[in-house]
Amino acid sequence: MISATPAALLAQADGSTTASLKLQPATVSGSKTSNAKRRKQGKFPSVFKSDEVDNSDTRVVAVRGENERFAFTWIKFSLILIAYFVWLRELRLCVDDGRNLNLKFGSWYRKLFVIGLVGILVAIMVPAYLLGVCILGVSCGIPFWRYMYWRNAQVNDHSPRLEWKHLFASPFIPFHSVPDAQFELPSSLSIGASVAKIALVGKSFSERVTEATSQDSGIAPSGFQLALAVMGHAIAMRATDLHIGTKDDQVILRLRIDGELVPMEPLSIASGLSVINVFKVLSDLNIADKRRAQDGSFRADVDGRRLCFRISSQGTNTGEKLSIRILDPAANFATFPALGLTTQLESRLEAILSRSNGLTLFVGATGAGKSTTAYAGLRFLDTGDRNIITIEDPIEYSIPTIDQIEVKTRSGQTFKSGLRSLLRQDADVVLIGEIRDEETAKIACQAATTGQLVLSTLHATDSITAIFRMLDLGVDPYNIAAALRGVVSQQLVRRLCTKCRTPYTPDAEELQKLALINFHGPLYHKPDPLTNPCAHCNSRGILGRTGIFELLDVTHTIRDLIRDRANANAITSVAREGGMTTLWDDGLRLVRDGIISSQEFLRVVDEL
Repeated sequence: MISATPAALLAQADGSTTASLKLQPATVSGSKTSNAKRRKQGKFPSVFKSDEVDNSDTRVVAVRGENERFAFTWIKFSLILIAYFVWLRELRLCVDDGRNLNLKFGSWYRKLFVIGLVGILVAIMVPAYLLGVCILGVSCGIPFWRYMYWRNAQVNDHSPRLEWKHLFASPFIPFHSVPDAQFELPSSLSIGASVAKIALVGKSFSERVTEATSQDSGIAPSGFQLALAVMGHAIAMRATDLHIGTKDDQVILRLRIDGELVPMEPLSIASGLSVINVFKVLSDLNIADKRRAQDGSFRADVDGRRLCFRISSQGTNTGEKLSIRILDPAANFATFPALGLTTQLESRLEAILSRSNGLTLFVGATGAGKSTTAYAGLRFLDTGDRNIITIEDPIEYSIPTIDQIEVKTRSGQTFKSGLRSLLRQDADVVLIGEIRDEETAKIACQAATTGQLVLSTLHATDSITAIFRMLDLGVDPYNIAAALRGVVSQQLVRRLCTKCRTPYTPDAEELQKLALINFHGPLYHKPDPLTNPCAHCNSRGILGRTGIFELLDVTHTIRDLIRDRANANAITSVAREGGMTTLWDDGLRLVRDGIISSQEFLRVVDEL
């Protein structure tokens, strides 16, 4: 056996083939420590990096190269892998957060993607490991820090701030731009009594939170649940409108009940802003836009009834203001008696609507119920043998048996353009949502004189004033006289609660103010809620509203007065001689019957 050193092996390799050389285990006599020292001193050729020449040593050489700083370790590789996942988390946060807030995040996404990818590749190729770590930190940290600074400057001060902690949170718990924290439910709201009864219609957002809003979930109410609780409370209180406004460090809630604004318990700023954002999401509004006016709507099924919620948002000096109109088609698409018309008045109005043509106007102040009475007229006319078409802005109550057209100003469809098209649809009855300008008024009169029965609403205090309102819009008096068949004027008054109303004997001064002659019965008013609380009306003393009505039947004599531009007193005198009951007369009837108080009556008629 030959004992050979590496130097001897090299010498022998010069004179013979390497295939004939066989190394025995004893040939490696030096220690590994001494060989390592010799390699560092450059005594061995660079090809020999270990004491044994085998295939595994060749692979190590291929990975390490000539520089020890390229040496592969799992610790170093794991740090690069962590940086890679942090980079992916940054990209996801940018996309999710930007979409939630409707931000223009495209350029930031590209910056994060390119800079992060380049940083990872450069860190892998740089020989100095510490330098690579620094490059990783700069390429992944600086762009995201700049994005956070830009993003937080774009959103409202009350919106959640994007911070570093959100980057390192669990990727399975996404950061919500809309607050989704745990909120304390105000004592005036009952989440168990309202949430389970409300089912949103046609909104995928509700499907995503079905589990979170279940009564058995056992969690504290979220912003979505709180919004449902507010909705449920408003519906239970018979509110027609819900007002939400930000004031200082709280959010104010108020309900419009029977025409009165009733305050609710305020919410904290975080809870209130969450409720506002939930309503805006449901209505497809931009939650990031807190200043410009926006309009939207959504629907919900409540105890078998389908309600429509019309949302209007507007920025104010104290923050965002949200108004929600609650529409109940089942309750509002009513008959004439349900609205408060007397039998005599109902018969006269039905006679006017039974004519084959002409214009019938429903007039009153904002919120007086004009549209509801006009829809009651459509219900009377909808017998199946007439082609009925409506044009509205917006459609308030959907009627399956009637063709309804909604005005869409953004697409260029207005009342004027829609009416011109509608007149070519062979309509027997046309409902115009509201006459607002000269051209709409002229087209309505033209349609009424060419064979269509036209119904429309108009802002006016009474039936006589409506005639002069049409004249002010620029319609020729001859066209008004030829088209007009009747004018219904109305006001809404608050009914006294029959369970707690208090009778009293009016004095002579009050009777004189009311023009009640030879009246000897009692009148009624609201009780003191402190001394006489009532669970039936929540101690408000009023429960529901009804209407007082005035119907002008345009006879031949009145047509002549309109053509001659007679004054209002002359037309009123002729109308009263023909049997017209004024708003004053109809209101006094309700006072005498104890349905409304004299104070409520005077409040309404003083506004006429």
